[in-house]
Amino acid sequence: MKKILFTLAALAMIMVSCTQDNLEIEAQANRTFTISAAMPEANDDAQTRVSLTPDAESGYYGLDLKWEEDDKLMLCFEKDGTYYHNDAPIVASTISTDGKTAQFAITIPTEIPTDATFNLYGVYQKTNTWSATNGGYFIADSKTYELENSEEDCITLDKLGSIGTGKARPMLYFSQTNIVNSSTPTFAPFNLEHSGWMMALHFKNSSDAEIDLPTTIQIAYSSSNPVKILNGYHGNEALTFDADTKVFSRGSTNAANTSAIYFSINQYNWLPLSGNTLPAGESIVFYRWLVSSSLEIPNFSSTSVYLGDRKEPSSKLSGKTVELGKVYHIGLIWDGTNVAWGF
Repeated sequence: MKKILFTLAALAMIMVSCTQDNLEIEAQANRTFTISAAMPEANDDAQTRVSLTPDAESGYYGLDLKWEEDDKLMLCFEKDGTYYHNDAPIVASTISTDGKTAQFAITIPTEIPTDATFNLYGVYQKTNTWSATNGGYFIADSKTYELENSEEDCITLDKLGSIGTGKARPMLYFSQTNIVNSSTPTFAPFNLEHSGWMMALHFKNSSDAEIDLPTTIQIAYSSSNPVKILNGYHGNEALTFDADTKVFSRGSTNAANTSAIYFSINQYNWLPLSGNTLPAGESIVFYRWLVSSSLEIPNFSSTSVYLGDRKEPSSKLSGKTVELGKVYHIGLIWDGTNVAWGF
């Protein structure tokens, strides 16, 4: 298999990394502080560049995120073992022309006394609104964030289905400790960190006829392997993240749900690609943002592609060591009869 590795400069979009000189804190009457931060310039190396359109030099699609008007940071304030949660909405008018900088309005809970010291944990993740219980929030009375579920439905960069799933939604985080609740709290720049990595699956129709998109694609590995792709099949089981220890946990250790990466493509009518077709000779890229229990990913023993019935390539896909914040490209070719690894 052709080995291709791209740095996910895209996810660095929310790595709000700046110096103290970049930080502006404006106090407001209700203990809300508008904080300005900037992120680093994107990597211009042709071998690592990723964008929302095909790169002229690499020929592959990637992910280039920018601040959007509905973005927010989800916050958890900790004071002496008690937790308070609220959101920090983006100040839409402050989004820069290139989309790389913006300001957020952070409100310190009134329960935290003046001059007291507190810790702050923050998470960024796109959330949907179709259910109030499907994740995308800090769990009450804790510093545990429950991620949005049904991640296997989120296989595009920019398309949403009728219930708000379909678009990749990576989770990033930051934390700050020992902040003094003074008249001008000592907030440091928010340096968000990657918590996962991405897989880009290039699916090519090399047959001489137009086809329906696959119902699902499943890339499986041995259920006995100790390494798990924790949201490979998320379903309705909770995937949580401890904002302090930075540890992920699943609601179940069921190996059947943690030994494969699922791409739910044309399975339900609420998905953004439902009913779509792929012309002869054309390719489409499916994306998955993934969280794994280790960065040493095992060999993938099989792939199931449902094109009317189940198809599997004859060879295995070798495992590799992945890095947080990077995207890995693999290819799968359908010739009308069989599927095989390749581009």
